[in-house]
Amino acid sequence: MPLFLVHKSRCFSVFNDPEDEHFCKEPVYPKLVTPVNCKTIQAVIRDRKEFAELVKSIPDAPSKIHIVSPVERAWSAAELRWHRPWMKPLIEPRKIYKLACPPAHYNALPFYKYVTKTCTVEGLPKFYDNVEVNDAIEEFKKIFVDNLCVEMNRLQSDIQCTQGSSVESRDMASQRFLDQLIHACILLFSPSRIYLANAQVDRDSPCEAFWIRSGFSSKQNDEEADMENIYGKGAGNVAFCYREQVCTQIRTTYPLSAFISPDDPLCLSSIDKFAVDPQLIGMQSDSRHLRMVPGFEYGDDQEFGLVTTRTFGDVYTKMIQWEAEQEELHECLISVGIATNFAWLISQAHYLGFNQYNDITYPLVAQTIVTDLRMWYFFAYQLNTLRLMDPWDESILPNNVCWYQGPVKLFDDFDGSVFTNFNDEVISLCLKFLLNKPNECIQTNLRPYLTKRPAYASIYKDSFK
Repeated sequence: MPLFLVHKSRCFSVFNDPEDEHFCKEPVYPKLVTPVNCKTIQAVIRDRKEFAELVKSIPDAPSKIHIVSPVERAWSAAELRWHRPWMKPLIEPRKIYKLACPPAHYNALPFYKYVTKTCTVEGLPKFYDNVEVNDAIEEFKKIFVDNLCVEMNRLQSDIQCTQGSSVESRDMASQRFLDQLIHACILLFSPSRIYLANAQVDRDSPCEAFWIRSGFSSKQNDEEADMENIYGKGAGNVAFCYREQVCTQIRTTYPLSAFISPDDPLCLSSIDKFAVDPQLIGMQSDSRHLRMVPGFEYGDDQEFGLVTTRTFGDVYTKMIQWEAEQEELHECLISVGIATNFAWLISQAHYLGFNQYNDITYPLVAQTIVTDLRMWYFFAYQLNTLRLMDPWDESILPNNVCWYQGPVKLFDDFDGSVFTNFNDEVISLCLKFLLNKPNECIQTNLRPYLTKRPAYASIYKDSFK
């Protein structure tokens, strides 16, 4: 008789102790995350922070510049052909408005101050009181006057013998003189000043930059329309660019010392809002590729500007076109100083790894000389922030500051060999700019967002043609 083996199984149910570390008496819910399509202030700030972290993780500056560029491509022929009325409308690509230098429109100073978040101060910073130049004035003045005599004689000859306009001839003479002046200064003072001996001098240097400014009427894309829904009318962003050439610039390995602290009351003062439509004041859109070009290639050892020079350009021609009074000339040249310094510094900042999403961690400083040989302007500019596109930070971020000294008249008349009422103040101010020693003992990390060592790359070579 077969034997049957009966198998029996037992089932056990095991329950975790409610008092275990994975459980609690009160329910704990995950953190609420605002949906992406729900455009609230928290959602917008979160999106910006996430994108800022993405940009920060990129190891090299050229890639950072590419990803933060506001340029938008035009719709292709196929996209336009196959678009149907029931599809989402094809919004016009973002327009990039060019900040001309000198300005292409009348009464530009308030607009230039707003789009660069710059406050202006008449008179140079007290910092220059500590720059000693008395021992060098006599020797430098001789070179200065000799070169000026040569250019003034050549200018008078060109005006008399050629068909060119006096404005063009004076502009060319100013360029030649500034170039000679910078090179003479390097030769004269480099033996006793190491930073000048190691400095890089560039002539006819291209300067290109782009940035985004908030506070304008939204008309470009859905994101900016959503910003208006959050902050009200006039909270949209507009992109700007700058494309000019400076006469001569000097670059060094270390940055200049800041004139004031970013926490100074001057940096926290309010700036009048002048957010009018750029088209209403005659600004032209620029469809060319956007670049950051501070006058040199990425990876150059001398990445910090010491002094840059400019001429008045065609400002006199524009004054005749506008039928403007003399006061407008003064404001026009201040606009030149603001735009030149701001564009030069933000392009340098982008080469150092900073951008509008990852703001600068220390102030950047620039010095600019603008002249037509007779009248001189001196600008000292301190860049405190790049974040111009976040309306929620507008009141807490410091302003950029531009100090200016001018117009300073160099002489009244020239008879071919002697200047009447020659003003030595111009000599002193030029020397204070040129002999302002960079801060070689700076303890701050100059490139905190770059994890990849900058290597020389001819990325923007076509900009130098």
